[in-house]
Amino acid sequence: MGAARPEAGYYRWKALTKGQRRAATDIQSWLHAFSELGIPMRASGKSIFDWQRIDEKRASNVVVIDGPRGAGKTSLMLTLVELWRRSLAHEKLDEALAPGEIDLEEIAPTSSDPNTTEREAIEPVRGKIIPIRVLDLAPLPRSTSLITWVAAQLREFIDLLDERTAPAFSDVSTHAAVPWEPDWDKELPSRRAWADLTASAAWGWDDNIQARKGTLDPDAYAEELQQSERARVGIVERWRTLIGAIVKDAAERHPNRISEEARIVIPIDDVDMNPLRTTDLLDFVRTFWDPQLVFMLSGDSDLILAALKRYHTKSMGADDDTAAGSTLHDMAAHDMAAQSYDKVVPLAQRFRISPLEPTERVELLREQLPSDLKELLRRDRWAAEALPPTLRALHDMRQTLSGQRTKSEVIGTLWSTALAQEAPSAEVRKQIAQHVDLGQDGMPAIELDVDAPAERLGEFRIRNSKEQSHHRTHLVLEVASGLRPFEPEGLSGRMRGALLLAADLAANDPDAAWSQISIAGHGYKFPAVRARILASLASQTDGVKRAHDLLRKGVRWPLPDWPAPADFARFAEEWRKVIPDILRGRDGSPVAVEFLLWIWRVQQEPSVPNLPPPTIPTTLRDAITFIQSGSGATMTPRQHAYVDWAGARAPLLATPESGLNWSAAGDILAARKIGRGRDPVHQARFERARITLETLSKQSLPRKEVDSALTSIDKAFGDHPWVQRFGAWKEQLAQDKQ
Repeated sequence: MGAARPEAGYYRWKALTKGQRRAATDIQSWLHAFSELGIPMRASGKSIFDWQRIDEKRASNVVVIDGPRGAGKTSLMLTLVELWRRSLAHEKLDEALAPGEIDLEEIAPTSSDPNTTEREAIEPVRGKIIPIRVLDLAPLPRSTSLITWVAAQLREFIDLLDERTAPAFSDVSTHAAVPWEPDWDKELPSRRAWADLTASAAWGWDDNIQARKGTLDPDAYAEELQQSERARVGIVERWRTLIGAIVKDAAERHPNRISEEARIVIPIDDVDMNPLRTTDLLDFVRTFWDPQLVFMLSGDSDLILAALKRYHTKSMGADDDTAAGSTLHDMAAHDMAAQSYDKVVPLAQRFRISPLEPTERVELLREQLPSDLKELLRRDRWAAEALPPTLRALHDMRQTLSGQRTKSEVIGTLWSTALAQEAPSAEVRKQIAQHVDLGQDGMPAIELDVDAPAERLGEFRIRNSKEQSHHRTHLVLEVASGLRPFEPEGLSGRMRGALLLAADLAANDPDAAWSQISIAGHGYKFPAVRARILASLASQTDGVKRAHDLLRKGVRWPLPDWPAPADFARFAEEWRKVIPDILRGRDGSPVAVEFLLWIWRVQQEPSVPNLPPPTIPTTLRDAITFIQSGSGATMTPRQHAYVDWAGARAPLLATPESGLNWSAAGDILAARKIGRGRDPVHQARFERARITLETLSKQSLPRKEVDSALTSIDKAFGDHPWVQRFGAWKEQLAQDKQ
């Protein structure tokens, strides 16, 4: 086993995860905006014309660092408190990373600038935030008063402001000046306000007068009841007086560091881990509001809502079993929980820490992963989702893998922990076992059909000088948002990653069933470029209707039939980067050049030169020559996929349904000598049309319907260079039979 798992603590800014940095930045932006709000005049309570004053502006002052268990909420809270403290103390903020810390900002930056420092991160709230020490709700007993629990922390802060007290003495927090002492006149207003508050809390908030009612005579009971209710009514104003006095005393004691309009931040950790007190705490933070106070909580909103739901279920006189059996009770409790939570913490003030980026997971496990597996996961970010998504789970994985050195051991551990922690149902486990066989050596064989959901990033129109007026062509630029196995359905992101990792490993294993991996219709449906063509087709036969659907919905430019998801992931990552420049150019030729170039680069990087060839013919010729030069009798499945693409699929960009401008289509035809009849290019065209039409119709189609659709397309584009070269599809079929 490895070293002990680190507990939550202060992290340097660059060592925080991307999700933590984003949440920290959003919290500080919110705090900056909140600190800019005006502070309403406080009611003096000394006049009947002032006593009932209502705050003109009362903005919610509660934020939640949100996220699942182990996401790094406590570490983020401690880091923010420490940065704010250092800022007030004028201590050094920018620090070099400690030994063993990893610069995660460089790996997964939250902005275009990966060089943000602690000083830059804290700048928006400098001098405007007074942090109190972190409070932990989890171990708080049911009997503890929340107001005195929080007030005790404020008292320690007040003592440190008071020049008359010496922090070296252990009784500093209990000492108070009395009228006959010489220092009475120097007593801080905040100390007097604190004494008033605690007295009110004792009388009106935490009194036990009802328990003592039977032991008091009527006059004593009436007197105590009066005092208790008066204290209860005045406790909120005394709380506000205390908060205002603390900020004022702190600003006067440290005028160059703390603003008179600063906000006190009270951090309370693990509010979801003490469900018996969760509702009490939310009631407390809403009741004891002040414009110069912020409550920063941490917890999982799902668990907080569960605690609130249980509370409201019981408040309606139902137990858990009754509510579970009554849809009405359950819906009412759920709605009340959601509404009460929203009332205290608006949705925009719940700053959720997102799961670790795949690149972060790989980097944090870099010392435990075998080098070839580590490089594979760096290449395939979707397979890297098989690694634990939270800091705590990832540190546990580091400990587990510390004693394992072989690749098969590591893969077996990744699989077993993913299954154990994601806990799929027995039926899903059975389906996974039907698709994946880890084998005795830990290297998987897999049978998998994978979909690639598309994310549309933009489109532009292609104009052709020879194009008929009743044709309108648009190229839609897309990128895959992920890879998802069709079966089993409803898998978590981590289990999807585990299956993709198995596919990557199987694709590189000559003994594995790599040929049974199909990704995005064997590459024909992978999102990159989709041509949408509006064309007027006169006939209404079934073939023409199919052709109309094919053109209107659009076919995609084909990628190789890669057996490994890693190649698709690499292409998608780079394709996303070049699309903005393509959209600015709004010309079909650069699209084809970049498309061909990046497929080529995925195969041979870093062998391919960085500067793209200037034209489509040179790009295609060079790619075909380069790829086919590596062909031979001992080709790997990956090499075979590239040779097939260069010879049969890349030329499909010149077909009418691919939507490329006619001049560029002519360039492709000039770059690749295509024969009539049985040339594999024509078979590839048929396969793409068949797969696309069957996806649109959600059913298998007989060959004659696909043939009819392609014939209708060629007849509608009689002047297109492809049709001019080969004739209509029907004529090609006739040549095949000869």
